[in-house]
Amino acid sequence: MLRAEDVYTALLRNDAAKVGPGARGTVTYKLEGRDVSADWEIRQNAVWRRGRLFLGCPRCARRSTRLYLPLADSWLACRRCWGLTYSSRALLNYKASLWGRGAFARMFGTSQRDWALSTTYENRKARREASRIRWTERRNYLSEAAQKV
Repeated sequence: MLRAEDVYTALLRNDAAKVGPGARGTVTYKLEGRDVSADWEIRQNAVWRRGRLFLGCPRCARRSTRLYLPLADSWLACRRCWGLTYSSRALLNYKASLWGRGAFARMFGTSQRDWALSTTYENRKARREASRIRWTERRNYLSEAAQKV
């Protein structure tokens, strides 16, 4: 998977002064042992200081924050092109019934909703921690760029 967050951090690492709304380019990454390329652009955003980076899907040209390479010999494309969906949609895990997950759920007294909420909480916690680590790294690049100006 090629993530917009990784490209954004790499751009800040190389030259933070050039990162801003309207910037565009092409990124080449080594994924699954081969080089893949994708276009990127930074669009103005109220939350991201220097704009929000989006990747251009090589198949449909839509803006995306993630591009996927599910198989080593496949092409790079967005979630929509690959027909990917979220596991929570596929598992129908928002039913509160103890009967929704079969004998295992009845034995341990947990429902699909309990599992979904627990999983969502853990995933959010992991994403928050990853975000803190990314911004700690990015602050260094941004402060260096501010000192050069």
